Amino acid sequence: MNDSTKRGQPVRYSRLIIGAFCFASAHSAAAAISRDNVENNTVATLGEDSASAPRVVVYSVGPLNIAANAVVDIRFQSEVTTQCSGNIGVGRYVVRTSSATATTGTNVVPPAVENVTEDIHHQVLVHTGLEQPSSALTGVYYNAVVYALSAASQGCYTESISVPPEDSDSNKLLIEGAGTNSFGELIVEIR
Repeated sequence: MNDSTKRGQPVRYSRLIIGAFCFASAHSAAAAISRDNVENNTVATLGEDSASAPRVVVYSVGPLNIAANAVVDIRFQSEVTTQCSGNIGVGRYVVRTSSATATTGTNVVPPAVENVTEDIHHQVLVHTGLEQPSSALTGVYYNAVVYALSAASQGCYTESISVPPEDSDSNKLLIEGAGTNSFGELIVEIR
């Protein structure tokens, strides 16, 4: 028995491999990736609860045109740190909207909140999601939105959230983002 037969039957690997390669090549050629890794210069005061916490856009990708039924893969990463001795809740979500600065619109990656303390220095936030719009979209933006909250009893309530961090922010929640250190980004892939 030689390499081209198995139990007397010809093996047709070459057609299968070529077919799979052609499908993968055609599929990957259709994908479009957009990325923002330069954080907006924004400062907002901490809120005492989720409802009152001001929202800031850290990254924005767009304007994009999306075909009906295309799959949109959203990936957001940022790094936060604080010197505040209390707990700071850090919320984030990704919204589809018509403006690079809007914090409201269609939530495509629902909000999530987690605590950051001075003991958890350099906490990495990762937020991902998918959407498949049923109709075509024109000129839309995907914005990565962050907010911070801390109860007055935690001692951090009067602090600010700073994007990107400044040297004078030693007692604030810092969204470190990419800058020159490549810590954060928003990636939107349309396929």
